[in-house]
Amino acid sequence: MKRLKLLTVAIFALMCSTALEALCQGRVIAITPEVMSEAQRLALEMPMRERVAQLMMPVVKMFDMDSARIQIDKYVGECRVGGILFYKGECAEQIELYNRAASATKHPIMVAIDGEWGLNMRLRHTPRFPVNMALGAVQDMRLIYAYGEEMGRQCRRMGISVNFAPSVDVNSNPDNPVIGRRSYGDDKEAVANRAIAYASGLEKAGVLSCAKHFPGHGDTNQDSHKTLPTVSRSRSDVFDIDLYPFRRYVEAGLGSVMVAHLNVPALDSITGVSTSLSPVVIDGLLRHEMGFDGLVFTDALDMKGVTKYDDVCVRALLAGNDVLVMPVDVERSIGSVLQALDEGRISEECINAHCSKVLAYKLALRLDNQPVNAEGILQDLNSKECYQLISALAEKSVTLVSDCRKKAGRIDARKSTLIALGDDENLRYRSLGDTLVTAREFYRYIDENYGKVVSYNSRTEKLPQLGKREQVVVEVFSAKQRYIDALAAITKRCSNVVVVFYVNPYEMLTFKNSLRLDRNTVICAYEDTYHAQRAAQEALQGRIAFEGKMPVKISLER
Repeated sequence: MKRLKLLTVAIFALMCSTALEALCQGRVIAITPEVMSEAQRLALEMPMRERVAQLMMPVVKMFDMDSARIQIDKYVGECRVGGILFYKGECAEQIELYNRAASATKHPIMVAIDGEWGLNMRLRHTPRFPVNMALGAVQDMRLIYAYGEEMGRQCRRMGISVNFAPSVDVNSNPDNPVIGRRSYGDDKEAVANRAIAYASGLEKAGVLSCAKHFPGHGDTNQDSHKTLPTVSRSRSDVFDIDLYPFRRYVEAGLGSVMVAHLNVPALDSITGVSTSLSPVVIDGLLRHEMGFDGLVFTDALDMKGVTKYDDVCVRALLAGNDVLVMPVDVERSIGSVLQALDEGRISEECINAHCSKVLAYKLALRLDNQPVNAEGILQDLNSKECYQLISALAEKSVTLVSDCRKKAGRIDARKSTLIALGDDENLRYRSLGDTLVTAREFYRYIDENYGKVVSYNSRTEKLPQLGKREQVVVEVFSAKQRYIDALAAITKRCSNVVVVFYVNPYEMLTFKNSLRLDRNTVICAYEDTYHAQRAAQEALQGRIAFEGKMPVKISLER
């Protein structure tokens, strides 16, 4: 059965290889002169207020459906916005709201999702793909392409036309509080290769990809949701490192870019504003110097990096952005742009150009107002082939970081004690997938394979008694001090310890003084999903090979 599954995935990946080789041979989502001419005609037929509204993409949160319906009626029915970003809810709820929006306007709605690790990032009961840091360990770009194509299929099934992914930030700062595992790693070439493979698969399936966070959020130690971070790199380093994946993305002819709220003096020491509001960075660097002619989205305009500006939407459009994501007040934002138009601060030609660009992409994406059918949606999304792909990605990511015994990390589980370190006594079984059956299978898998299974959590008074030569496998799910101390006690007591980390590599560093690399084997699975846990156990017990490569430079040496 295992061999059949791998064969299916191998065939699926092989089918993608031809498209992967053609990544840089032209756009998948192309704006032809005919499409642009039609978009310009449609724009000029709209009242000016509606042209401005086409540039707005407010968020609709599904925490309260009554409130969400009111928001749809206001944003789409009254304000005539061009796009919606949905946030947190159920698939059936989002489909209901999308259909409500589609019926309220003659112009198709551009629907976006922040789906960096699949729809599950925002929609419950949908497939959860590996985070980018785990994908950074995967060496087979065909699988990354297949993931993008599958993500595109799922988006189209939901009526979603834009995915705000991939994050192409080169995460060179281990203290980065906002990117971290959202990055493919700290090597610019590896980041670019994975971003292009994923984005190409996504666009092949008819969904617009969006490279973010331009010009690069990887070398920051602050969160742009809370403040305006400064990137202190030299101009040469920004161009050589941070901009490299974006240049590759642009050269590959991919569709859209999201601009971050950053202070990058090396790129703009003149205006003193955020990169998301800087004509020097967007119109000058991205548009003209780098030659990008796709859609440009702002990062969320309700983030603290830009909320101090009352005229933030006007500034964003003048800087070169096409779509204004999550304006704080839609009606007020439309009004501020119209006022700037009356005052001559922004030109009609500018509004027309941005509106035509948005409409052109709607035409190229073949958007329409046809309702989405909610029947069978979860079955369609949670397909067998999808989970085979997720499993393959997880298996290819598991990384043997250090192997003191030179046995490729493999152990005899039946002669071993498994200790799970985490806040919840069932933490090692967290995020077990789509069904209770899957969870039960994994319980049985663990219990039948190991001689003894123990959980050490916040309610556990002390660690179990362990023999000095006893084979121990420690699963680490949390970087809290309690578990750092627990691991130190285990490695001090026992000479035969394998440590499996279900945290990102930077969190592994906090355990440096708890490890003894001369007698500990260290494995990284990057996250605590069911598929990551299963893949780590399969590799540990010798059923699959360790093929992942560490995507960031870390040292666990004391």
